[in-house]
Amino acid sequence: MSTELTTREPVIEVRNVKKQYKLGQIGGGTLTADLQSWWARVLGKEDPNMPIGTDSRLFGKTFMALNGVDLTVYKGEALGVIGRNGAGKSTLLKLLSRITAPTSGEIRIKGRIASMLEVGTGFNGEMTGRENIYMNGAILGMTKAEVDKKLDQIIEFSECGDFIDTPVKRYSSGMFVKLAFAVAAHLDSEIMVMDEVLAVGDMKFQQKCLSKMSEVA
Repeated sequence: MSTELTTREPVIEVRNVKKQYKLGQIGGGTLTADLQSWWARVLGKEDPNMPIGTDSRLFGKTFMALNGVDLTVYKGEALGVIGRNGAGKSTLLKLLSRITAPTSGEIRIKGRIASMLEVGTGFNGEMTGRENIYMNGAILGMTKAEVDKKLDQIIEFSECGDFIDTPVKRYSSGMFVKLAFAVAAHLDSEIMVMDEVLAVGDMKFQQKCLSKMSEVA
């Protein structure tokens, strides 16, 4: 291993991370429904609140989405996660984005994270594109003055200028991605986490995003 690599400080460290999910319906929505379901199980009867088509054999069982993941990412590096459907790729990215917590293990993040996991995630559909830019900036810990300085660049990069004062619930999936990436790439985030969202955009914009990522890395 080179001296340069060993002296660099990692920005992401994942050590023996596991994520376990319970299968079956979790909670009935009200205390009454939960008590009814619990009493039915005690008596060995069918759950009166179980949706039609739900397999009762799933209750009490668990699924290990991630089982002992270890990785390290250094500043300036890009890491691609490849695997079959259901391998836990999206689960790992949600853990790195702090959307959910690991069942066990340790995740250390050094830096401000901007995540693009699903189209529209982190956006309020009733708010305009401009308002969502400020909201995302606030989520990242930026002041209004800091966002003001980047606003014109974000709008220009997003190619949504004609619709920037339109509620984003009227945006197409492609427009969502363009605005979300523009925000993530310009609002001083040190770490970007993306989950196949660029597949929605056109080829020209994808190349534009790749160039921007190389520029800010």
